[in-house]
Amino acid sequence: MENIGYLREFLQRIIPDIIISSLTGDFEQQYTAHMVIKSFLDETGGRAVFISTANVFDGAPIGGHTESDTPCPASKYGCFKAACEELFGSLNERGLIARLPKILTQKDAGYMAEQAVSGKAVYSNLYLNLSAPNYAAAAVKYCVDEIKYGVVHLVSNDSLSADECTRRIMSQMGKSGGYTPQTLTPEALCEMYGLKDASRLCLSKDGNIYLTMVCMEADIAAQFNFSCGDVISALK
Repeated sequence: MENIGYLREFLQRIIPDIIISSLTGDFEQQYTAHMVIKSFLDETGGRAVFISTANVFDGAPIGGHTESDTPCPASKYGCFKAACEELFGSLNERGLIARLPKILTQKDAGYMAEQAVSGKAVYSNLYLNLSAPNYAAAAVKYCVDEIKYGVVHLVSNDSLSADECTRRIMSQMGKSGGYTPQTLTPEALCEMYGLKDASRLCLSKDGNIYLTMVCMEADIAAQFNFSCGDVISALK
């Protein structure tokens, strides 16, 4: 996204009715690109879907965050995503924030299994929702077709610890090898976020880290009612 001028020229040439943003890369460049997109949509009256993440709540990893909860990020990634949410949220009924959990692909699952047996830390107290590319794509399409706006959580109806997720993946994929799960401490979490101490974090009293969300949109929850197990079972 280094050539921002080309982005505006491209948008003016095709004049899209809706823009779905799932950009990756340098945060500053992404934000500048998103400002161009938002300005363009203000001029044309078009719609936007911004693909966001559970990390907008990573400063309060107590789990169960709903669409009505105020973002409370701590990591640079979470803060960046929250800033983009605010930008696109100003589109009001023309803006949709679609928060996704960890998207588990075949490649990602294989990598997780290999990393675990090679000694990379796998945490027994870190809990996540899951989804799969086909589930996420279908849910986003549904939201676009139904002209949803505001915030939606496109997540599994349950969560798994990173340890349990890894063990199920290894079993499903026929991967052999063992590992010893570890505990994610507040100090280690701060190091991951680039923080000096845990004073900015709102932590669960049970010692677990819950980067989990709940979907409160009844029609979406009913239409896309899948579990973490369903996601893992679909792996070949």
